[in-house]
Amino acid sequence: MYVSIDILLTKTEIRMARLILLLLSFLTYSGLHSQVTLQAPTLSQDPNQEFLLEITVVNGFTDISSIGFALQWDTSVIEFVDTDTLGLPPGFGGSPYGYDLLSEGILKFLWIHSTSESSLEDGATLMRLKFKTIGEAGASTTLEFVDSGNLKVAAISNSNPVAVMTTAGEVQITPVTTTIIKEIAQFSLSPNPASSNIFVQILTDKQVDLSWSIYDLAGKEIKVESIKKVIGQQTIQIDRDIFPDAGIYLFSVRSFQGVLTQKLIIQ
Repeated sequence: MYVSIDILLTKTEIRMARLILLLLSFLTYSGLHSQVTLQAPTLSQDPNQEFLLEITVVNGFTDISSIGFALQWDTSVIEFVDTDTLGLPPGFGGSPYGYDLLSEGILKFLWIHSTSESSLEDGATLMRLKFKTIGEAGASTTLEFVDSGNLKVAAISNSNPVAVMTTAGEVQITPVTTTIIKEIAQFSLSPNPASSNIFVQILTDKQVDLSWSIYDLAGKEIKVESIKKVIGQQTIQIDRDIFPDAGIYLFSVRSFQGVLTQKLIIQ
């Protein structure tokens, strides 16, 4: 479990504030020398589920001697559990994480290496964190990189300022099943995750009119079809090529009684 480092973080924040002043000075007189891009993930998780969240380096993490930012989320949707992996060597001041604002949905990150610089390959994991979904099905939260007091979204390389560009992520809580349809005795997707065609198996106990649809997490409909007078075993084949991108989609089967929804992961 995490341990609060409020005192250490206060000391390192003072040091970071000084570095930020240096950074602003370089911005004024010499311009930016390079750029680091970080990315938070977009995830779909079931309710009441622990999951890992990775902050990754998109590009440009070369000879970095310090980097700082805060990650912010909605505390009514997800809950911080613990840190898992740090992709950097130990830095100045001990743990780079600050936990004093967790109740507000803010995790501070301040890494300073006073004697050398570090590099990470494009696509590498900067940090991996453990969270738990606590919101209701359908809730979502943005994962944002923000300033927090003296702690700025900034980095330094070889005493030069580095622009830190960030891409926000999102965690959506999606139900495996939203409503029970009494006529459907069995409903499955295979393979899932899928990199080829997908087969949907539906078994009904009595005759029923159904429709099925596929849509992305933004609610954009990919495909919809109706099936009249279904009874017994029904197999639906879905062409992998209808999906515009790899990622998480939702497959729904509807009747007049309700809707069944499952996550479909496309690789």
